[in-house]
Amino acid sequence: MTTSEKIRLFVIIILIVVYIARRFGWFEKLRETRQRKQQAEAKQQMLASRKDRRQQARQLQATQKVQTAEILRRGLGQLHQKTIQAAGQEVWYLDSGPQPEAPTVVLLHGFAGDKENWNELGNLLVDQGYRVIAPDLPGFGQNAKNPDLTHDITSQTKRVRAFIQQLKLQDYHLIGHSIGGSIAAAITYAASGDVNSLTMIEPFGIHLPYQSELDKLLEQDRNPMVIANPAAYNNLLGFVYHEPVEIPASLKKRRAEQAADHRVFYLKMWKEVREGERANLLDLLLPEIKIKTLIIQGAESKVIHPATPDVARSMMQGAEVAVIPECGHFPMIEKTQATAEHLLSFLPKPVDSSMSQP
Repeated sequence: MTTSEKIRLFVIIILIVVYIARRFGWFEKLRETRQRKQQAEAKQQMLASRKDRRQQARQLQATQKVQTAEILRRGLGQLHQKTIQAAGQEVWYLDSGPQPEAPTVVLLHGFAGDKENWNELGNLLVDQGYRVIAPDLPGFGQNAKNPDLTHDITSQTKRVRAFIQQLKLQDYHLIGHSIGGSIAAAITYAASGDVNSLTMIEPFGIHLPYQSELDKLLEQDRNPMVIANPAAYNNLLGFVYHEPVEIPASLKKRRAEQAADHRVFYLKMWKEVREGERANLLDLLLPEIKIKTLIIQGAESKVIHPATPDVARSMMQGAEVAVIPECGHFPMIEKTQATAEHLLSFLPKPVDSSMSQP
């Protein structure tokens, strides 16, 4: 067979193979096999990347816990950092420790806050003979930030109740700030036999026909409560305080970094707390709460509308209102002394306390 015949035969064989391959869809099957392989490899890479990100997040959180604990240990005074397991989660909290005849006060911080928001006020209350307990709310402070959990007020209330039950607390007084005020009201409604009094400081969860400065910004898709980078932390402080408040540089740096690092998580939590049918949960709860109640408002707050206390009082029987002048959204930090005076006038005096109010 000549060379040209061999070439001709080879071409004919190739054409026959191509025809058969097309006839039976071999090329399509090969293409699908390659696509499946590429998709499998891409999925493996995605899972590996997700695993790495979660590992990095866990390492970052562990490092931040150690750094934050070290920074905060310097200024806790009579409050001591502790941890306990409740509702399947580790809960970090401050506790002054039980004292004979000392009424127990449970302090619940607000959105993106932490238990250390109560340091100064908590120590003033301890000085006056109260036992103070202040937990990090689920997802905040040194607690784990689990994106798979929901953090609406109802879910948060269940977890905080589990924490309180784990400590075997009874006959305690609840003080909540911001969303902590909403959680405190929900706990009071659910466990009214154990709660002796309720204090809500700048509470979220009440429907108003008016808009606060925060509401107006949210309408423009601007949320000053969640920052994108540490440099924006000063803007956040300027929004929530009426006057600048001194914060130790190391603590301020750590809080700014944490707020920026957890931006996506906080946005998810914000949506769960502020949107949906339970966003105005206090509208339903407050008329059902019959115990002694105090509502504290910062007169210059940009976060909560100044009409909020009066609207809340109109829903309840005999609720007291205290408005603190020249004060923003954080009365317990910006006007600690004035906040303490209102609380000490409202809370029952310790049986064996002969100390005067600050």
